[in-house]
Amino acid sequence: MAQPTYNVEAIILKKTKLGESDIIVTMLSKDGSQLRAVAKGARKPGGAFAGKLELYNSVDLLCSRGRSLDIIKEARLNVSHINFSNDIEKSACASCVAELAEHLTQPELKHPRLYDLLMATFDIMSECNDAQLLYICAASLLKLFSFAGLMPQLDSCAICDISLEKNGGKEVYFSLSDGGGLCATCANLQNAYPVNGEVIALAASLLKARYKNIADTPADKAFAISVLELCRDWNKFHVGTRLKSLDFLLDIENTALNLE
Repeated sequence: MAQPTYNVEAIILKKTKLGESDIIVTMLSKDGSQLRAVAKGARKPGGAFAGKLELYNSVDLLCSRGRSLDIIKEARLNVSHINFSNDIEKSACASCVAELAEHLTQPELKHPRLYDLLMATFDIMSECNDAQLLYICAASLLKLFSFAGLMPQLDSCAICDISLEKNGGKEVYFSLSDGGGLCATCANLQNAYPVNGEVIALAASLLKARYKNIADTPADKAFAISVLELCRDWNKFHVGTRLKSLDFLLDIENTALNLE
């Protein structure tokens, strides 16, 4: 008996080899839920899926229900971001976003705006220059935390709520366990570490800013790296996972920064 079929629009987040020629594709569907399906023969050169089921692409799929995993029967390409594969920095930044989205999404848990966020992220990454790329990456990670209800508090002290910007010139601290930025007074009693106040201010502005405005803003690579390091620590503590792609990105960016 023929299996029930359905259509879905999705962004490719991850591909995992299966057998000699198949792949398991992890995707973010249009409604914001996560979908995993098998594409049979997808690794065969010149096959029906060639050039379509590439990372970060938007695709329209015809799938059939399976016992454990659904089966991708047909695929049509909507938007391609294949150019990322030729740029190590763009590929690493896109991978960070996709990996976090994979960790934060679940099957049948809908969040429609999440799809639009990722599409906007990959679109602007494909267009922006290297200086703004790390800002876009940091902003997208912070926005994903916010979508998941895990946003760090950055404008004011997470304990006493005093504005960190008007903290009397005192040092700013960051606490993973207390939920974000802390003033010097509260940090004396908490498990926190000092952070450049400009880094916290940059993180707060990136969280709220539109991508177009970020792309038009002069970028400081050292500050961008510091915000990404905050995102790395925040993810490990609150999501409970390690973003391998973010570790890789920070390794190459810190190495490049030290050579300048």
